[in-house]
Amino acid sequence: MVAEFRFFSVAVAVLVLLWPALAPAQAPAACPADATGLSDGAKLSCTCAAGASGGVYGSTRYTADSSICTAAVHAGKVPTAGGTVEIVVGGACPSFPGTAANGVTTSGWSSYEKSFGFGTTMPACATTAEAPKPAAPATGGVQNCPSFITQSDRNKPGDSLTCVCDIAIDFNTGAAYGTDRYSNDSSICIAAKHAGKLPQPGGTVTIHVAEGCGKLEGTTRNGITTRSWGSTVPGTIAFVTPVPACAAPAATPSTTATAPAPAGPGPMAALEARAQTYTAVLPEPLPGWAPQPPAMRVSNSAMAGREVTAYRIYRIGSHPAGLNSVSVSIINKPDGTPSYPIELWNSEAKRNEAGATMLKLNGRDAMETKRAGGTANETIKSLYFLTKNNLFVSVTWQEPHMTRDKALEYVKALSFAKIEALVTK
Repeated sequence: MVAEFRFFSVAVAVLVLLWPALAPAQAPAACPADATGLSDGAKLSCTCAAGASGGVYGSTRYTADSSICTAAVHAGKVPTAGGTVEIVVGGACPSFPGTAANGVTTSGWSSYEKSFGFGTTMPACATTAEAPKPAAPATGGVQNCPSFITQSDRNKPGDSLTCVCDIAIDFNTGAAYGTDRYSNDSSICIAAKHAGKLPQPGGTVTIHVAEGCGKLEGTTRNGITTRSWGSTVPGTIAFVTPVPACAAPAATPSTTATAPAPAGPGPMAALEARAQTYTAVLPEPLPGWAPQPPAMRVSNSAMAGREVTAYRIYRIGSHPAGLNSVSVSIINKPDGTPSYPIELWNSEAKRNEAGATMLKLNGRDAMETKRAGGTANETIKSLYFLTKNNLFVSVTWQEPHMTRDKALEYVKALSFAKIEALVTK
């Protein structure tokens, strides 16, 4: 009897010791929204609920501010119904290319100071896919087309120019005005596609230059929508000869006396009103940043000539000279054409000379420039984006008083849909 009692007591003790192992395992805690609060090298097992949502930047390795659970679906680690994932946090990558996978399309981004991946070891940084190579000229010696005929020496009525539209042309960047006959500040390759001369993305076109028209009517053809304009440009282009008739003839100066025009707003007032519309789409200050009112100006610049500009300054922290700031500007010329730095944007040689570089940010072409600040260790940096309505949007900061990552927060805050809906000429 005593032996049986002792055996029973030992069996009970063993069961008590094993009880935690026999109990059902508890599911890991819910995943955080992103990895910004996790330290480098951290590893975490967590659970994603069904219906993950949120922005994601990168592929395989994602920016720390990306939605963890949406990235997990993209990476194939959980289905849309949710599940458990293993997260590992690492440092910066020079770029985060976006891709489409498992029903999720991620966005591209430039360097970011922290990132995460899935598994027990950190994946390697992704590399940006090589951009398509320019189309070979159809005949020897034919050069790529300039953005506008005004950038060519063949830009007078009666002139013609044969050139190649690059196979990598982005038809969402730039604009054209007119139908069959286009303003001479229209994007050559966009106008050529609208005219039916570019059935493929790249190819050779011949541009014929003619005198101005009084009116240009926009239409939709061949996947391109052009704009209407009461033309003030002195010339037009077409892709057939003889060139088609104008929608309305250009006005000719009258030799007879006329009554004075009634008083009203002059050209400067109209330009200032246009600049005011640009201010309305500038980002609001992000949380923690000091609010600064937007401003606008119509100015003459020694570098760029006359410009229509809206800008806003955003400050965080304190600096006696206000260098702890990010500036966002929207700018073009009064005639609707892009202002500085269009020369750098269109010329690799000039970019190399100026120390500017092209890159991809959030799926858009961008150009980064730098120049010396007030002291030897200060550098003023700018990111430029050229919109399809010929505006340059710039984000500028001064290092070391402001970091690039903080400036990129305002790149993310830009609403390009609103900016590209602006009337710009």
